[in-house]
Amino acid sequence: AAAAAAALLPGPAITSEERVEERMAFKMLFYQVLELRLRQWLAAGKPCLVVGDLNISPAAIDSCHPPAEFDAQRCDRLWLNKQLGAHGLGLVDVFRLQHPTRRNAYTCWSTVTSARVNNYGTRIDHILAAGSVPGGLTTAAAAAAAAAPNGNSRSSSSDECPTQEPL
Repeated sequence: AAAAAAALLPGPAITSEERVEERMAFKMLFYQVLELRLRQWLAAGKPCLVVGDLNISPAAIDSCHPPAEFDAQRCDRLWLNKQLGAHGLGLVDVFRLQHPTRRNAYTCWSTVTSARVNNYGTRIDHILAAGSVPGGLTTAAAAAAAAAPNGNSRSSSSDECPTQEPL
């Protein structure tokens, strides 16, 4: 079996202070390059893991905002959801695999408003798998993904909730 390939990354964010159009173009270029790399690894028969802060909430269930305010047609969300589907890379969101309907499972909150206290956030940190990832590795990744959402972390000094799981 081929050795697994892993991409550990922080995806580009877009803050309210930045020029959204320019930053989204950069963000999409970043994800197009990531997609090319993942396609190369998968073509070589390598199972892949993508782990990190992608700065994308894939679905309304992953955001505290009301569904009417959630822009499901935003290009970064469309890209990620395509990669999670059969017409993309076939990535599997290991958290959603284990918890398909779990709500309020956020990994990022505003530190300005202390939103973590009330769990008013988004799920933008992901563990994604593709290819023939060994079952034990997928199970461990799912456990890591499930460990942190809802602010179940000892660290509260960051806007993100770290996850860890020995592999």
